[in-house]
Amino acid sequence: MGNRYLPMALRRALEKAVKDARIVAEEGARDAIRRLGVAGGKAPSYLNDAEKELRRRLRAHARALGDTFDRKEDVQETKRLIEGAAYAHWHRMLFARFLAERRLLRNPEHDVAVTLEECRELAEPEGLTDAWAVAERYAAAMLPAVFLTDDPVLALELDAVHAQKLQKLVTGLDTEIFEAEDSLGWTYQFWRAAEKDAVNESGVKIGADELPAVTQLFTEPYMVRFLLHNSLGAWWAGKVLAANPTLAATAANEDALRAACSLPGYNFDMLRYVREGQDGPWRPAAGTFSGWPKDAKAITMLDPCCGSGHFLTEALPILAALRQAEEALSAAGAVAAVLRDNLHGLEIDGRCVQIAAFAVALTAWRIGGWQTLPLPHIAWVGAPPPLPKREFMALAEGDTKLEYALAALHDLFAQAPFLGSLLEPSGGDLFEAEKMREIERLLEPLLAKAKQAEPDRAEGVIAARGMADAAAILCRQHVAVCTNVPFLGQRNQAAGLSKFTSSRYPDSKSDLATVFFERLLLMVGRTGTVALVSPQSWQFGWSYRNLRYKTLESKTLRMVAALGPRAFETISGEVVNVSLTIIDAARPVVGSNFFGIDANGKQSPALKAAELHAGQGTMLLQEEQLQNPDYRINARDEGQAEGRLISDFAITFQGIKSGDDFRWVRNFWEIRKLDSDWKTMQTTVSNDILYGGCNLVVYWGGDGEHLIRRREEGQAAAKKYQSVAISQMGSLSCSILHGEAFDSNISPIFFLTKEVATPLFCFFRSDEYKNKVRSLEPGRKINNTTFLKVSFDLRSLER
Repeated sequence: MGNRYLPMALRRALEKAVKDARIVAEEGARDAIRRLGVAGGKAPSYLNDAEKELRRRLRAHARALGDTFDRKEDVQETKRLIEGAAYAHWHRMLFARFLAERRLLRNPEHDVAVTLEECRELAEPEGLTDAWAVAERYAAAMLPAVFLTDDPVLALELDAVHAQKLQKLVTGLDTEIFEAEDSLGWTYQFWRAAEKDAVNESGVKIGADELPAVTQLFTEPYMVRFLLHNSLGAWWAGKVLAANPTLAATAANEDALRAACSLPGYNFDMLRYVREGQDGPWRPAAGTFSGWPKDAKAITMLDPCCGSGHFLTEALPILAALRQAEEALSAAGAVAAVLRDNLHGLEIDGRCVQIAAFAVALTAWRIGGWQTLPLPHIAWVGAPPPLPKREFMALAEGDTKLEYALAALHDLFAQAPFLGSLLEPSGGDLFEAEKMREIERLLEPLLAKAKQAEPDRAEGVIAARGMADAAAILCRQHVAVCTNVPFLGQRNQAAGLSKFTSSRYPDSKSDLATVFFERLLLMVGRTGTVALVSPQSWQFGWSYRNLRYKTLESKTLRMVAALGPRAFETISGEVVNVSLTIIDAARPVVGSNFFGIDANGKQSPALKAAELHAGQGTMLLQEEQLQNPDYRINARDEGQAEGRLISDFAITFQGIKSGDDFRWVRNFWEIRKLDSDWKTMQTTVSNDILYGGCNLVVYWGGDGEHLIRRREEGQAAAKKYQSVAISQMGSLSCSILHGEAFDSNISPIFFLTKEVATPLFCFFRSDEYKNKVRSLEPGRKINNTTFLKVSFDLRSLER
């Protein structure tokens, strides 16, 4: 697999094929499941014995996937079963093509490589219909971590019409698609796209059913490399420079250091370096992670939101190269060792687990050549218990130790579909690494007997083993946790998720991403490190001030890269405002500093990547961040501690939110007669002017109780103080405030003394002020209080 990414034309071709494939595959799966009568309580009379047994297995599998079962009427829901079957049939075919194009497809019986043409020749002797049937069978046998043995959905046969349509779609894709590094990641995004769009358009609160589709976001390769290079790479560079202090003292620049600290077959091109003082020796900008293990073999890395494997597939060649360098292993031996010892992944979506496992396998074979790989430590952490608790415990067959463990797993994973990696194993010493390994050993004989067991029991045992695998990863403290967390504001969360985050993580509850930020810091040891992609808002937003204070007091920042909007190719405009953060769980010491770099102003992913690679960064003292207004974390040094703050001289309030502007808000010329039921309401202006934004009126209806937010305290202040209105978005344009009321898109600034009104009004119109505001809060819409957190020199303004 070369270092190449899909060009836009091929990405669009892949998108169309995958979206079409989901429609076709679900039609075929729905027809096949309907023919078997899976939903109904009674098997159709035309089924033979094998089909009746498959029907029973599919009903049990549907329950394991989370489809509801009406025990009274014996009616089985099949929504998830249909999607699962469609996914499995399409992806088995797609993965077979990936293997064939990369010359990895093998006959598992004879362990020899085969081509699609040879599969065509083998079809008839093996009693199969065509080359694709052979290729799919071989692919499934090669990928036990992806396609589980005896998975009933793979035993389901799609009719010839739908199977041929799928074959046409997969064979119609350009060969280059199967050679690109990012194809698998895009595949899953496209599979989920229609579902994601439907959820977003519906406006429903996001719970277990919607969460995987809505929060999946393709992580840009430059983000992954930057975080891994400045954590794993920085650790290695620290060892190289410690062994060669002359290099640290005399290297000409960062490029020279990158070349000197590279590994055979891997270059840390995004690793940043700084000098100690003006002329001191070079060191990695994020530090050398001296609290980590001394040897690479002891570094455990986890991606707890692994998606389709972006971080795992980039970390695998790094860790393999490190182990080759330290232990003189072969490439194949190093890959196997990393999969056995170092690399771990968790994912709330079982489909992503399969793609991540396949992506890791492809990367492993690219590095070390074909070999039978150890099963990767990648687990589904969103699986619900498939049986009621009593029946689940009965799987232990009287073994009290296992029965106790199964009860604990059932309790833990009851909330798994909407909590995923937020689950926290607890309860005595059961959830310790050695105890979890013992539970896995106790489950082994049950797994061996599962093939002959009743379908519900077989599904229960398989699910129990998967839960044990996930719990073993969850209860371990890792050296490094690297991920792109799910972005989801609290107002969009379903009640169960919102209640959990509010109760367990009150300081970070405003977004699921910041909740994960806190959770991840619990997943690493006392000297461990978290490297993550997250919204930038936690570094400056008002609702996160307690989180920032707690973090600055108790954790050690290593690196903060402010990317801002337009950081993702697939998300246009100002929608997602992103930051890359590397942080240690250890408490800071006096003089702790971190590397900050600001790419907010760069207008494309390519420009942001270039800024991260070579842009000017700054070493910032962590303790000084505590002196910033609301403990805001700045990625650049703005000297905000100098001078007085505007908040010493002014106050602000939020404006009116009607809840339905189409119903309650009008332009004043639309109302024939403005009586006491209407109030004039000031809004934004597009440029700095004396008077503007006075075109709106809001229906008050006597008391305004129909409005979501009346904000009468601001209206009272407008009568008492001289004031101006600053638009909260765009160019932050300013005008004098004089309406009866004002909306929530402007921030009114009420001057506590008349003497400061004129100089501050002039300051608000300056580029200096606007740049300072944006440095404090780079988001699309500035919080009201941020406008008051800027420092200024009143004497210079008065002059």
